[in-house]
Amino acid sequence: MKIGNLLLNKNFIINSVLAIVFVEISLIFFQKIFKTPISKKNNSICILINAFAFLLGNVLRNCIYAYSFMLVGSLGFFIYKLKISDVKVLSYFSLMAILILNLQFLIFNLFSYSSYLSMIQSPLCGILVLTILSVVGFIVNFVLQHLKLDNLFTNSITKNSPLIISISLLNLLTIFAIFYTFFELFSQNIFYILILDFSFYFSLNLVLCLCYSSYSKQKINNLRLCNKTVLSLYDNTRAFKHDFHNIIQAIGGYILTNDMDGLKKYYAQISKDCKISNNLSKLNPELINNPAIYNILADKYHLANSHNIDINLDVMVDLNNLNMNIYELTRILGILLDNAIEASKECNKKSINIAFKQDKYKQMLTIENTYSNKQICIDKIFEKDYTTKPHNTGLGLWEVRKILNRNSNLNLHTTKNNDYFSQQLEIYSA
Repeated sequence: MKIGNLLLNKNFIINSVLAIVFVEISLIFFQKIFKTPISKKNNSICILINAFAFLLGNVLRNCIYAYSFMLVGSLGFFIYKLKISDVKVLSYFSLMAILILNLQFLIFNLFSYSSYLSMIQSPLCGILVLTILSVVGFIVNFVLQHLKLDNLFTNSITKNSPLIISISLLNLLTIFAIFYTFFELFSQNIFYILILDFSFYFSLNLVLCLCYSSYSKQKINNLRLCNKTVLSLYDNTRAFKHDFHNIIQAIGGYILTNDMDGLKKYYAQISKDCKISNNLSKLNPELINNPAIYNILADKYHLANSHNIDINLDVMVDLNNLNMNIYELTRILGILLDNAIEASKECNKKSINIAFKQDKYKQMLTIENTYSNKQICIDKIFEKDYTTKPHNTGLGLWEVRKILNRNSNLNLHTTKNNDYFSQQLEIYSA
C-alpha cells in the first residue's frame, strides 16, 4: 500500500492517534508504578519510534509486524537508551502483552468480528483496549501506592532479577510463538489464550514464592542482628550498672586528692564505654528505618567490633525517602564499609565514622576511616583489579563506579588527610 493512500485512510489515522495515546499512557503508568522518571525529550523520542514502527507495519500490510516493531523498538529504547533495568522493562512489557491479548480475545468474541485482522484495524477495538488498560493501570498504581511494600521485599525482588528477566523473556517468546503460528485461530480458540494465561500465572507464582522465601531469610537475619545488638547493649548496661558504685568511688578519690589530670584520663575511659553503648543504641530499627540498610549497618558494626574498631554512627535522614535505588545503595554501602574496616584494622587508632545527613539540595552518606597507607592514590582506586591488599580482587570500587555511571543524580567525593580517608556519596533529586 502506498504511503499516500495509507495516510488518507480514516481508520489508519484514528488507529495512529490511538497508538500514540497508548504509548503516552503506557509511559505515564511505567513512571508511576516503578517510580522511574523519563524526561520530556526521551518521552517524545519513544513516541516517534513507536509511530514509525506502526507506520512501517501498516506499509507492509501486516499488523503482526507493526506490533513486533513497536515492541522491539520500545524494549531497545528503554534498556539501551534510558538505561532502565531489564527486570522492570521486561516484566512490564510481558504483563502488558498478556493483558492486551486477553482484551482482544474478549472483544473479538463479544463483537463477532469476521477475522482477527479486521478487529485490529477497527478503531472501536483500539478505543476499548486503551480505555480498559487505562483503568487497570490506574487501579494497579493506586494499590501499589497504598500497599507501601517493605523495601526489604523490593530488595529481594531485585536479588531475583535474573530469574524474573528469564521468565519475562520466556513469556514474550511464548506470546510471539503462538501469535505468529496461530494468527487467525488465536482469537477464535480459547485454547491458545489459556496457554498464555496459565504460563503467566505459574511463572508469576514461581517468582513470588522465590521472592518471599528470600524476603523471609532477610527478615530472619535482620531479627538475628537486632537481637545481637540488643543483647550487647543489655550486657554493657548491666556491666556499667554493676560497677557504678566503684566508678563513683574512683571519681571521689581523684577529687579528694585534687588529681585533675588523673580525673581527666579516667573520665576519657568512662566516655569510651558510654560511647560504645550510645552507638549500640543507635542501631535501632526505628531510627534506621530501612530494613536493608539496617541489615548492612548492623552486620558491619559487629564485624568492626570484632576487630576492636570504634564505630561512630549518625543517622539524620529518613532512610525510606532516599532519592536512589535501595539495592544499589546497599551495594555501595557494603563495599565502602568493607574497605573502611580493612583499612582501619591495620591502624593503631581504629576508628570509622558513618553519617547520613541532608541539606536543602542533597542527601549525603559519609564514611570516614583511619588508614595507614598514606601513599594511596585516590585516582586509581576505582580502576578494575586495582587493590592495595594481596588477597583482594580490586573489583569493589570498580563496581561502585559502574553504579555511579548509571545514575545521573549520584556523585562520590573521595578525599584524604593525615587522619582520615573519606568517601562522601551525594544523592540529588532525580
